[in-house]
Amino acid sequence: MTVLILSPRYTEDSRILGIAARSLGWQVKRLVNRHIPADLDPTDLVLYGESFFVEYLAQELKLTLAVPEPEFLVKLPDELVKRKLKIIKRAAFTPLSTPTFVKVADIKSIAAKVYQPQEEILGLESLPLDTPLLLAEPVFWEAEYRCFIRDGKLQAMSIYMVGGEPAVYGAERWTAASATDDAAVEFVQKVLADKRVQLPMAVVIDIGLIEERGWSIVEANPAWASGIYNCQPEGVLATLKAAVRADDQTA
Repeated sequence: MTVLILSPRYTEDSRILGIAARSLGWQVKRLVNRHIPADLDPTDLVLYGESFFVEYLAQELKLTLAVPEPEFLVKLPDELVKRKLKIIKRAAFTPLSTPTFVKVADIKSIAAKVYQPQEEILGLESLPLDTPLLLAEPVFWEAEYRCFIRDGKLQAMSIYMVGGEPAVYGAERWTAASATDDAAVEFVQKVLADKRVQLPMAVVIDIGLIEERGWSIVEANPAWASGIYNCQPEGVLATLKAAVRADDQTA
């Protein structure tokens, strides 16, 4: 039986995924701490939670997690990113001379945002010197979508930002975005059909509409630590199931 392991940290996303998993006949276990039950079968586990939690479980249970490579964005053709990007090591970072979007390329250990010249980047100095940093030209995103991808196929998608603001009214009511939904699906299908785009078996890709430039890939993230927004939970679970495997299983 497939077992969904959830973080001790209770979130609305984990609640929704737990309900959907039970409806599929899966077993759901929410760990109360880092103690791992002895009866877990690592060959049929699905993990979801914060990065540090999932990475800890994977290490202890000898599991391999599907992750996008840090250089994913900078290896893409220009027509799929539509902005200037580069990756440098933390050791090579120098004070910014122009407003620049900065994030750690492989984990979210500093606030990913546009930093102004001379603005302090909290946590940067504590990072190892070989940490990859993504530096990007600031752009205005008219709309942004989250896409859960398994084996090169779209499993679930949800808008999450409109005009730079969260695409939600109140606690649960998501805004309609019919003017961009069809175009978003068309673009992500174009991305998935492009042989130059190399993806792991399971991944989250965020896409968006850049003002006056068009559709672009925002970033890629591990599916097992990504918020689901208003994505269909069954599609998310299908992606998560492919995002982890036991080390002795065939890739």
